[in-house]
Amino acid sequence: MNMQHANADEHADLPIEHGGQSFAFAQSHELCISQVHDFSASINPLQPQIDWQQLSHDAQQQIPHYPEEFNARSHSTLLPFLAKTFDLPQAHITLCNGISQAIWQLFATLPISEIFLFSPIYAEYQNAAQQNAAGYTKIHSTPKEWLKNKPTMAKYSVVVLVNPSTPQGSFLTVEELQPLLKFCAQQESWLLIDESFLPFITLDKAHSLRQFVDAYPQLIVLQSLSKFYACPGVRIGALFSRAKQVKNLPDIWTISTLDRLYLQQALQDDEHPSKTHLWLKNSKQDFYNSLSQLHCVHHMEESHVNFILLAFDRPVADVQRHLDAYHILIRPASSFGFASNYARLAIRLPEENQQLLDALQALPVHDIK
Repeated sequence: MNMQHANADEHADLPIEHGGQSFAFAQSHELCISQVHDFSASINPLQPQIDWQQLSHDAQQQIPHYPEEFNARSHSTLLPFLAKTFDLPQAHITLCNGISQAIWQLFATLPISEIFLFSPIYAEYQNAAQQNAAGYTKIHSTPKEWLKNKPTMAKYSVVVLVNPSTPQGSFLTVEELQPLLKFCAQQESWLLIDESFLPFITLDKAHSLRQFVDAYPQLIVLQSLSKFYACPGVRIGALFSRAKQVKNLPDIWTISTLDRLYLQQALQDDEHPSKTHLWLKNSKQDFYNSLSQLHCVHHMEESHVNFILLAFDRPVADVQRHLDAYHILIRPASSFGFASNYARLAIRLPEENQQLLDALQALPVHDIK
């Protein structure tokens, strides 16, 4: 078992090299935002059907008033649509102003003795752990391998796992995760499962740990909504849990009126999930095969979702400088703990993927001295 402990005062906050810096790139290169090809943020390139005229009309009527969602316990007209989509009782759904904010709020609010992070993991989790606990332990193994070593942890510990994982894109089944769920329950500890990318595989509850939130009161499932529904400019996410600590998160006006109006329409597009799954099925393997043939790519991970982790034959910074001329952004994987030549590439529409492939093909052959 590979475990690594980090103290809160051991080092400064980790850099959060978040993808999606399209506006900053466009400004620095004097471009229109439409001229930027962003492979750094793993956002669905297919937008759900939105009646923008209706959204504008509803916004004009409602924006002069405070939003419905005063706090986590407030009723929202969005809840019935989320309950239908994710097949959960409304009482087990809590809205939040994006998953990044929810991570910080949970770590600041939950009673915590120890924190265990299955890694690689978002830097937000590590930074929030450093700020709100004495430290955290990184686990560099699968839950099965970790449990095989009969770990010990104090009551009210927090275990965090991202599934599907990022930046690798691997996926653990419910059957593989149930022993971890039961172990955390036996230890009277919290299990936080981040399923932000699961909708790209399926929305079926049978493949999600959210099916167990009623039976396990210390289970919290974090669900991003902006990635699958193509709206990172809309800051909204959901927490699935029956824990009273989740309903009591100290947030005021958790989402805005515009957030709710957009997602309310997006969730009613019944064809969006099937269109997304068909696009990904048709695009991913072709993109993967083409990347594997490039002289600059040395290694690639098999992915179940809408991004691919790969290793270049040179630092990602050198690749990005080359791609600047093509107005293309990619995301280094260094903030996840990978070497400087690893990057995570979003899968886009076929014509966009080809633009990236052509640009990478034009990279000069790396001279290894």
